[in-house]
Amino acid sequence: MSAAGLPAAVFDPGRLAAVRSTGLLDTEPEEEFDALTRLAAEVTGARRAFVTVVDDRRSFWKSCVGVPDLPVEQRQNLVHESPCHILIATDAPLISEDARQDVRMKDVPAVEQLGIGAWAGVPVHDRGGFVIGGLCVVADEARDWSPVQVRTLHTLAEAASAQIKLRQELDRTRAQAQQLEALARQEQRLRAEAEQRADAAAELAARMRVAAAAQVGVPHPGVCQLGGADGGCDAPAEIKVADSWGDSAWGCPRHVEEVILNVRSVFIASEELGGLGSYLRR
Repeated sequence: MSAAGLPAAVFDPGRLAAVRSTGLLDTEPEEEFDALTRLAAEVTGARRAFVTVVDDRRSFWKSCVGVPDLPVEQRQNLVHESPCHILIATDAPLISEDARQDVRMKDVPAVEQLGIGAWAGVPVHDRGGFVIGGLCVVADEARDWSPVQVRTLHTLAEAASAQIKLRQELDRTRAQAQQLEALARQEQRLRAEAEQRADAAAELAARMRVAAAAQVGVPHPGVCQLGGADGGCDAPAEIKVADSWGDSAWGCPRHVEEVILNVRSVFIASEELGGLGSYLRR
């Protein structure tokens, strides 16, 4: 048992996450569930019927018949006051002909608060198998529940579970679709960036060919000056580049492309500039 004498299963983090994932807490009545509670009351002859969703604080009445119309915030009772915490603890039906004499229920506050004579409830599950609440019927006086009535409650609880599982699956599918859309947008962005880089590289290559042709007759070093001090580069120097400080150097096409792409201040130079010392000394 945990807080307030409640079973530990009520506070299971996996179960609570499952409850939240249904999106049913604090929501308005819906016909999909109201049809089940109406049928449960009609088949069993009980005056009241509920579909509950139970977190660690309260038993929320997602659907209820036989009680006054209530605003959303009042369609609930505290979890320790509700017999539904027994469904969560046992994951089994709770069928009581006389709640006031039943050792399992007689000390549950709802028995007196709601005037429960007889109570019959069946667990409602999510798609992961967690008990998130129950489908239950309440009679004002002690009475028997027939086998047919109990089997019908099982069927209706399964229908409520199926409705919840369907909603969870739809939510999961929507989330997956959103992830796929995000990945598609990212792929489009990366493709556009790659195309832009390819266009820039092609433009740069064209400029370098023009520059190399224009500079072919200009006196220049025999090999690339941009290869660095360690080992250098012995490829033929073909193109002159400069930076915004006026330093320049001659390089091979590979190193010229590298320095122009990686250093924004470097550009293909005119023959009047001389140096590019920062690269000669690196």
